[in-house]
Amino acid sequence: MPSGHQQPINLNVPTGVVLLVEDDDDDAFFFRRTLKESGIGNVVHRVRDADQALNYLEGIGEYAQRHLYPFPFAVMVDLELPRRSGFDILHWLRSKMDHKNISAVVITASRKPKDVASAYEFGARAYLTKPTCPQDFLELFRALQSRWVGLGNEG
Repeated sequence: MPSGHQQPINLNVPTGVVLLVEDDDDDAFFFRRTLKESGIGNVVHRVRDADQALNYLEGIGEYAQRHLYPFPFAVMVDLELPRRSGFDILHWLRSKMDHKNISAVVITASRKPKDVASAYEFGARAYLTKPTCPQDFLELFRALQSRWVGLGNEG
């Protein structure tokens, strides 16, 4: 369910890339399918853990070719990842002065109040709880579309 603390966001920036940090194949599939069904046409690059996400963001290794892996305007991050937490990604984004305009959106199964508070403390624009069934993903993104504007246009 969308939290009441969201800042303005718009996922339909024509040239913007969304970085999806999600280890679960099913959740990644439903995320992408729902974006498409919602009419959100952004390119989505998926990585499976925090280490891959940080390599992507820093342009290290296979992600050094920015024409293939452009810097994202939005990062959708699960908190519960293998080896390292999604909080490590949020912390990295917050620590980089030149990357503070990137919108980080947490999409996770955790409903812990401490996780919600920490995510916002680390700069997340929104904290969304993953739907329990696939058809609810579409409702989640409809809510996002109707409530948020301006992601990637703030500076």
